[in-house]
Amino acid sequence: MRMAAESLEVEGAYTFGEMLWHGAGVAKDRQEAVRWFKRSAKAGWPRAQRRIGKLFLKGTLVPKDAKKGKLWLSRAARAGLDVDVEEEEEEEEEVSADAPGVGRKIHWIRAEL
Repeated sequence: MRMAAESLEVEGAYTFGEMLWHGAGVAKDRQEAVRWFKRSAKAGWPRAQRRIGKLFLKGTLVPKDAKKGKLWLSRAARAGLDVDVEEEEEEEEEVSADAPGVGRKIHWIRAEL
């Protein structure tokens, strides 16, 4: 599955990270999810930038780093996303195999295997 996911576009890398984070259609692996969030964020996907920024601010599965967290959140904000850093609980996006586009990606990934 990992090899097939390597060829996904930026949004696909983020979606795959969410699938790993929540265990939607794949085994739950939050450390691996962070890797996919970072990949997508570095490639410019705002939702991944927001996600990784909040993880750095809280030190969730990454070393706590306010400077990196604020950098990623500012990039997401410039793209027009709401980045409420005062939020007490991390925003969790529910992703399931039935979510729009996800089933197609799961099918495509499995077809590549």
